[in-house]
Amino acid sequence: MLGIKTPVSPKGIVLVLVFILLITLLISKNSQSLMRFMVGQEVNLKTADFAQYQSEHYDIKYTPIDEPYVKLIAGVGEEAYDSVSSMFGLKPGGRTIIVVYPDSSSLSQSFGWDKDANAMGVYWAGSIRILSPREWLGEKDMQLYFAREGPMVHEFAHLMVDEISRGNYNRWWT
Repeated sequence: MLGIKTPVSPKGIVLVLVFILLITLLISKNSQSLMRFMVGQEVNLKTADFAQYQSEHYDIKYTPIDEPYVKLIAGVGEEAYDSVSSMFGLKPGGRTIIVVYPDSSSLSQSFGWDKDANAMGVYWAGSIRILSPREWLGEKDMQLYFAREGPMVHEFAHLMVDEISRGNYNRWWT
């Protein structure tokens, strides 16, 4: 007869259950870190051929068509970092990746959304993805309009809520 030939002791069953409980607790306690790591790896793979620019707090990934806008994005991003961090009274734990998508369909595709979905920016698991300012800004007063109407403060605020709550917030709230 196949299978267990000797009876399993209650002590053995308790040890297995305690082990399963410990593993479950470890995974749930670190689920945000695990999710951020996995999403970060996905972003790095999908944007491996993108150019990269580093500011004080951000790693900005972009396609060549958006190179003229990278310093604008970095400057407004740093302003958002300072103002939102000041408001919350703390700073995020590490560098943040910003991915600049050249058009709405590529931004939507990065999330598996319908190609007609429109957003100027999206925060997800430690990274900020934005639509190129070239797609929605005119040339006049670009710095002013991108800072005032762009997605950087909004998306960085999402990042801070995620940091503070360790991912424990209702989706509708963000």
